[in-house]
Amino acid sequence: MPWFLCCNNNKANCNLYYEKRPSNNGSDYVDPHSGMVIGDPHFTTFDGFYYTFLGLGEFWIFKSQDDVFSMQGRFTQYLNTGATVCTVYVMQHRSIEGDTTIQLSLMKDYIEIMIDGQVVTLDSRPNTKRSIAHKGAFIAINSQKDIRITFSSGYSFKFTYDPYVINMIAMLDVNLKNTFRGLFGNFDDNQENEFTYPDGRVIPKNSKAKEIHDFGMNWKVDCQDSLFTYPDGKSYENYQDDNYVPRLEPIDVDKLPPKAKEICGDNYECLFDFAVTGNQEMATSTKTTVDTFTSIIQSLSVTCPRLSAPRNGSLQVRNYFVGSIVKLVCNDNFAVQGNDSMTCARNARGELSWQGTLGQCVQKNKCANENSWLQWLCEHGLQA
Repeated sequence: MPWFLCCNNNKANCNLYYEKRPSNNGSDYVDPHSGMVIGDPHFTTFDGFYYTFLGLGEFWIFKSQDDVFSMQGRFTQYLNTGATVCTVYVMQHRSIEGDTTIQLSLMKDYIEIMIDGQVVTLDSRPNTKRSIAHKGAFIAINSQKDIRITFSSGYSFKFTYDPYVINMIAMLDVNLKNTFRGLFGNFDDNQENEFTYPDGRVIPKNSKAKEIHDFGMNWKVDCQDSLFTYPDGKSYENYQDDNYVPRLEPIDVDKLPPKAKEICGDNYECLFDFAVTGNQEMATSTKTTVDTFTSIIQSLSVTCPRLSAPRNGSLQVRNYFVGSIVKLVCNDNFAVQGNDSMTCARNARGELSWQGTLGQCVQKNKCANENSWLQWLCEHGLQA
């Protein structure tokens, strides 16, 4: 209503309106960064680096340098294979509302939620949703197998159930850069230092599998630092096995059966899980999570690039979101040469970009005249 009164009926007040209520066209929006841990376990860091770590035990996924947020994960052996899977995540968060610990555990047919040591009762009925707000954490329970947790400090997670693993997709605010270490590496737009040890030592990102495994094992949780709530009769020692030998040799995709290609296509994480575990269901779940991760990244790109004002003209554009149309308007005595508009659309890679190319404003012919004879005289240097 204020805009209508100021800018629709009385143009003289429109500039005053925008002075007091400047518009936000989304040009300053910065996408949150995404990462994931899926299958047996494949990491995609927030700097876009991919690697596989088949450690067994309890590890620091995130270790915040300011102690605001920490996450630990429990990797257990998958059946009798050389692969491991993450079956429990525990998160500790500190906010002005107080400290809280949230643990998610893989159960037979669902994901168990535990808040500050107390199990949350879940409704087993399908399509039953529930939300919980607790000390700076917001938990959205879409189902017993789909849980999303957002923390006020800028961390957000999507956990999904698989009969053998909890797959996790994470999204972080860009303000969290350089605030944590752990298996998720460094969040600093630099892939070269993802493999940073607790003591600060760095190994190259193209290190061999054995060296990567050593890096991961150095992020193992010590007994006194464990955040986990253990089942009755069990403790930290029950989930450690120094004699476990992971599979470190690369897989040969060409030697996989046709069924693997049918299920996975060219998705390496899916092919890896199929080769190591031989479980089609697990490989399919891995591919589904990768596809979800890709769609999330695409959806986070919500604006087209900012456009600069053209020479001898201006742009009319309401915002930079998908479907927006920008129109080229030329100054007096200038006319549009080429296209006078283009649309913000999503390309094949899921990115938002302007479709088409705007023309330019060129000076009108000073001799323009409806009388063809006078036009001829003007164009030949004579004054009509």
